[in-house]
Amino acid sequence: MNPWIIKAGGELLATRSSTNRIIRDLIALARRHPIVFVHGGGPQIEAELKKHRIKIRYAKGRRVTSPETMAVVEKVLSGIINKGVAAALSNRGTAAVGLSCRDGQILTGQLIPHLGRAAAPIKTNTRLINHLLKGKFLPVLCSVASDKMGMPVNVNADDAASALAIALKAKNLIFLTDINGVLNAQKKRIPVLKRSQISSLIKAGAITGGMIPKVQSAKAALDKGVGQIQIVNGTKGIRLESGTKII
Repeated sequence: MNPWIIKAGGELLATRSSTNRIIRDLIALARRHPIVFVHGGGPQIEAELKKHRIKIRYAKGRRVTSPETMAVVEKVLSGIINKGVAAALSNRGTAAVGLSCRDGQILTGQLIPHLGRAAAPIKTNTRLINHLLKGKFLPVLCSVASDKMGMPVNVNADDAASALAIALKAKNLIFLTDINGVLNAQKKRIPVLKRSQISSLIKAGAITGGMIPKVQSAKAALDKGVGQIQIVNGTKGIRLESGTKII
């Protein structure tokens, strides 16, 4: 079926106006393409962690996930954000189903050393997603997965989107963020980024923070045959011409 995989960071779902723009464009795209929507929830998770006075730590752009933090991550992603997005789509006439990547064993993760319950996806099961796509549903997925023991793990949403795009042989993988795609050292948008440039730009400090796992996920997906990848400023809606195309 070769769907489009569209991933949005939590910063784009933090306000009603931004969420509405994403919902509107997802509905328009879903009329022409099968869509799988993957979301994060960084700002929402951090707000909840601060509320409960749970320490927040990052290492190389990835959240260090203690068992205490994991409980908050699952609550925010699987409950508050996921069901809200699926309901908003369904209420506007687009049949959507909100799922965790634990459902149907969509993703199995392996713990990353020194990052607690944070994990990298090692196995993908697309059976449930394919059934939903064939039924003309729009799957809305959060990136909480299970480890081999069935316990919850926190998979980076960019990694989850990349793994799903590879497994579903996606025609297009679109990462929505809150900046104008990938920026160079002068903070100017790079319209076209070759995958061979990614490592050197990270080493040079031009690509930093949360953009690092995003471009690494993009490269992994391209290497495994995903058709096209773009990183787009989602604050303007899903406007493919406004971002960075990775080739």
